[in-house]
Amino acid sequence: MHSLCDIHLTDTAVNFCSVVSKVNGVWNLSSEQGNLGTFFVTNVRLVWHANLVETFNVSIPYMQIASVRVRESKFGQALVVETHSSSGGYMLGTIPSSSKA
Repeated sequence: MHSLCDIHLTDTAVNFCSVVSKVNGVWNLSSEQGNLGTFFVTNVRLVWHANLVETFNVSIPYMQIASVRVRESKFGQALVVETHSSSGGYMLGTIPSSSKA
């Protein structure tokens, strides 16, 4: 298993990223029920991964981010990260676990 900062170019792993912040207990609101996970801020990307299903994850390089804002959701205030349409136009909504009842 590789760290979330490993970037692979052919057979060489180049590790130039560092974790700036790690927040446990963050809900991804991409589905109606939400998924509990961990949110990382690195010097090159935002990363969220589910705690129960390691393969359910989101990794967004800063260069692909179109906007970051706080918005009201049915669970309270959510951090919303939207990517440029050229990179898929993905929208990630997250809230800390203490906000979701």
